[in-house]
Amino acid sequence: MQLNPDCIRDLLLYFEEHTNNRFSLCNAQKIANEINYDIDTVLYHIRQCDFHGFFVGYEANNSQYDFRIKDISPIAHEFLANIRQDTTWNGIKAVAKKVGSTSLDALVQISSNVIAEIIKSQFGLK
Repeated sequence: MQLNPDCIRDLLLYFEEHTNNRFSLCNAQKIANEINYDIDTVLYHIRQCDFHGFFVGYEANNSQYDFRIKDISPIAHEFLANIRQDTTWNGIKAVAKKVGSTSLDALVQISSNVIAEIIKSQFGLK
């Protein structure tokens, strides 16, 4: 399956809102319905987020769709802060498309660079 950056963003926004630093039982089917993706896409992207270190306390259950998560990681919070605004996110995706990489590593790096440039422009720096 190909990585869908919008699904990653939607999942991180969902988990930011629904986690509270205590283990929560989550159901991927319920999440898929709430963020409007099919179950296979959601399951794949949840695994990709976990592999990338975006979750704290992720535990898969015996059930195909249930898992536990404690919170999103500091890395995920930083990435999400960088991509929260729709206009910034669309610009980041445009840069990723232009350079030909939508890997999570590339998206994280591009988002950091875009935010750094926005900060510089606010101070009139080049």
